[in-house]
Amino acid sequence: VSASGEEAGKNAALFAAKSQRRVNINIGGEFLYLVPQQLDLEADNSKITFYFRSKKVLGKSTLRLTVDGAEVWKRRYPLLRPPEMQQLVLDMNKFGISESSDVRFEIEVAE
Repeated sequence: VSASGEEAGKNAALFAAKSQRRVNINIGGEFLYLVPQQLDLEADNSKITFYFRSKKVLGKSTLRLTVDGAEVWKRRYPLLRPPEMQQLVLDMNKFGISESSDVRFEIEVAE
């Protein structure tokens, strides 16, 4: 929690200091939350740290990132639980994101 608070503070300071071109990051229904919720396309997005929690206990799951409907990244998890914050670092520059892009994280639960 301390790490995400520090990151939020840094981003708030950057937000106030400059103009930005932003794109929303959308999430599926299995998420309690994911931060950040937007990307500034004017910033260096080569090392974005995302934090998320699942809404409920989920067994074997796959986290997928899509841009304009095309899967660009995925990671498998053996178990996701709401009390456990997950962290991942992605180079968002390599996904060709623009202001009009639909950027979406989804959690797919294995049956």
